Amino acid sequence: MTFRWTHEEGSSINIFVKKLFVVILLLFFSSGCSIKSIALNATAGILKEGMPSFERETDLILAEQSLGTTIKILEALHYSEPQNQDLLLLLAQSYGSYAFGFIETEAEYWKYRDSERSETSQARARDFYRRGRDYALKALSQDESFAYALDSGLEALQQALANLDSEDVPSLFWATYNWGLLINMSKDSPEAISDASRVEAMMQRLLQMDAGYYYGGPHLIYATYLGSRPAMLGGNLSKSKSHFKKALESGRRKFLLTQIFFARYYAVQSQDEDLFDSLIKEILDSPGDILPEQYLANHIAKIRASIYKEQRRKLF
Repeated sequence: MTFRWTHEEGSSINIFVKKLFVVILLLFFSSGCSIKSIALNATAGILKEGMPSFERETDLILAEQSLGTTIKILEALHYSEPQNQDLLLLLAQSYGSYAFGFIETEAEYWKYRDSERSETSQARARDFYRRGRDYALKALSQDESFAYALDSGLEALQQALANLDSEDVPSLFWATYNWGLLINMSKDSPEAISDASRVEAMMQRLLQMDAGYYYGGPHLIYATYLGSRPAMLGGNLSKSKSHFKKALESGRRKFLLTQIFFARYYAVQSQDEDLFDSLIKEILDSPGDILPEQYLANHIAKIRASIYKEQRRKLF
């Protein structure tokens, strides 16, 4: 894989880290519960505001190292403030982003080169998706009825989902994102098969609440779910294609991860070589700054596109 080595002292990610360091010093040297609580909440706020700096980062190595460090900082803060919604959401997003962008990409790279290394990375990715899912579900479970519904039947969960409002969309999105990709990497697991109906219910509710959230992310998640599963387990290629097209429309074809999922999980499953080739070419030909606020995600999409282009003969 090709990584782009660029690093500027004045980059947004470094400014963000400096601000965070100052607040952590305040937290470290503070005394008294109220002062520490204020410092913790301030840190959570800075982390929330600073997340776009990761999404804009142009250097993959810096992004991977920074995000890994930030995850552990978030977990340390979460240990002190376990009910803080910002921290829970940031942990869910960070684990999901790290798993897909770095660990699963590594697994895909080694898939036909070194199966043992690929399987090791897959196991790590599943673990990180599971952690991200659990943090998002914990955020949703601040409502006791939702927490109860998770351990009850599908009907109870559907009722709890119906009671969610717009403020719950981010947590529901990252819960379905992490859980959906965990299931996608665990197709032979009885647990994954039994969880599928609950996750699908969450996906459908998310589509009802805000289908355009995160560049059409709800369409993208559901399209991937439908396209990666056999018909006997709920897969539906026709519906998958429809949702992929809606996701492309929502992201104006600028959020290139949509094309990656479309190529890998619909075009390959339907054995549509022409579609696969056109999507991969579109990704590789797109300017790096086609969507500056998602530079990192699009850079990862280009790496995935290069990997899948090389694997083409294995996929068809």
